[in-house]
Amino acid sequence: MDVGFRLLARSDFDTLGRWLREPLIAWWWSDDPSPAAIEGTYGPAIDGSEATDVYIVSIDGRDAGLMQRYRIADQAEYVDELAPLVDLPDGVMSIDYLLSQDVPGGGRGTAVIGWFVARLW
Repeated sequence: MDVGFRLLARSDFDTLGRWLREPLIAWWWSDDPSPAAIEGTYGPAIDGSEATDVYIVSIDGRDAGLMQRYRIADQAEYVDELAPLVDLPDGVMSIDYLLSQDVPGGGRGTAVIGWFVARLW
């Protein structure tokens, strides 16, 4: 399996909206799939006014999902939620990802996370 990443672009918003409407993704990922909501959520990362890095994941040359990474310290609501439960060392980061059911194959999530950490962390 060949896994690749490229930065999210506005031209990806239609595809992202379709993925966000997939039942399994919608169950886990609560983003509104409307064009206006996608622009509001992901536009700032594309413009650089938000510190989240957002990527389109490709598997075997085919767009397959979305992966994002961010510093926990840049997300005040996560700091408030996590700090009472775990130690949050300086610079700690988190990732979120979704993979479309359009791309077949078991073990895709494990492979994508492994490649992401090895290439972009």
